[in-house]
Amino acid sequence: MLTSEIDFTASGNEPFWSLEIDFNKYMHFKTAAGFEITTHVPEDVKAMDANATRYAAQTKQGLLTVQIAKQQCTNDMSGKNSDYKITVDVKRNKDKNYTTYKSFGND
Repeated sequence: MLTSEIDFTASGNEPFWSLEIDFNKYMHFKTAAGFEITTHVPEDVKAMDANATRYAAQTKQGLLTVQIAKQQCTNDMSGKNSDYKITVDVKRNKDKNYTTYKSFGND
């Protein structure tokens, strides 16, 4: 992990992945298979019809789009409550299509 003050975290299972965001510095996405993308935090785009924020970045490894929606949810596997619903779309340079990861997150 990078050394910084983490403002937001999210993770998912099947497949396992994690996301860390320091809103002043970087976003770091990682899968259990070893794929990682680290990028500066791009300018946020607020949804007009929902309480959601989207971040999109292009890196040497590929494209990373993170959407954070303020929505109370409960993780079916752990029973843990979360304040945010997370969608991460990743397209590695060698891929033709995006892979979508969904889960819950906390600040």
